[in-house]
Amino acid sequence: MDARTDPVPPDGYDSADEWSETFEEACLEVLAELRKAGHFGENRREDGVAHKLAGRDLEELADDELDLYEERILPVLRVAHYEPDRLAEEYAERRAPGYYDPPHDDRQLELFAA
Repeated sequence: MDARTDPVPPDGYDSADEWSETFEEACLEVLAELRKAGHFGENRREDGVAHKLAGRDLEELADDELDLYEERILPVLRVAHYEPDRLAEEYAERRAPGYYDPPHDDRQLELFAA
């Protein structure tokens, strides 16, 4: 569950929509800077998408690639853009093995225990 609320625009922006549009316009530039700094350089599916976007638009991505972008790349871009001091921590956390694995639920096994 995502508990975020609509962002409050900082000084210089008339609305949250204007601020959001500024972020959306900056996304590919932020991604390029992250790639240049060595991020998204492993052999993961989202890394391929991150490099595929070099010089391209989101509209050129396939549906599964767009899903990866929205689920795994965009959250890192938000942190890099809005909270750059948290980038290293957030990036490391999201790149940790098992971060995107579904949670293990033993309750289903208990249904068949005799």
